[in-house]
Amino acid sequence: MRKKEAVFETTYFRIGVWEKKPKTCVYIVQTDRDTLGFIKWYAQWRQYAFFPETDTWFSKGCLEAINEFLDLVNKKRDYGANNLKGREVRG
Repeated sequence: MRKKEAVFETTYFRIGVWEKKPKTCVYIVQTDRDTLGFIKWYAQWRQYAFFPETDTWFSKGCLEAINEFLDLVNKKRDYGANNLKGREVRG
């Protein structure tokens, strides 16, 4: 699977835009070799959520980084990109 341009990077993985939809985006979480999962809008919860691939395992640090990204994209959706401070999220 082709690597996507990163909108968020950690030491171990990157998150890139997989698909742009009219109101939301689907993000892919991947390492240099593997796809770890997707982050997409979950309408029932009215927020972005992480959907891990089968047979993937995550450390506390990885989950904290994914949670940080979820916080950023949910705030971006709720308040607009101009109100975000700190790490940049493109897409």
